[in-house]
Amino acid sequence: MAVASRFMSAESIMSREQRHTISPQSRMQEVLIVEDEPLAREATARYLHGRGYAVTSVKNGDEALRAATRNPPDILVCDWQLGAGMDGVAVARVLQDRFDVPVIFITAHPLETLRAAAGDLRIAGYFHKPVSLPDLADTVEEATP
Repeated sequence: MAVASRFMSAESIMSREQRHTISPQSRMQEVLIVEDEPLAREATARYLHGRGYAVTSVKNGDEALRAATRNPPDILVCDWQLGAGMDGVAVARVLQDRFDVPVIFITAHPLETLRAAAGDLRIAGYFHKPVSLPDLADTVEEATP
């Protein structure tokens, strides 16, 4: 009767470790979503997470700055009008200055007005609400390194 060994050879251990090593190029891209509408924020976060992104979602500019400090994003997906406090353009300016991240703006307001307000920023895309989540995810993919 053969007895199964409970010990792995050095070669088996090495190949197993190599299979589970994550290279810097294969890490999940960090997406920071700033959206004051809870349903839109949750839907966007769930969709992008399902597409393989690490997602942090917050409801305003102050939360965005704190979240980015803890976990710097690779890309910012941001509503333009966030209610009280900083608007999305102000948030994007701070985060681009600190982390050099591309920005995707979402708005229910005229895109021309947003383009004029954000003309000095590195913009990866503009979306008018309601947003097509597959199109948004495609733009995130194109804009992330």
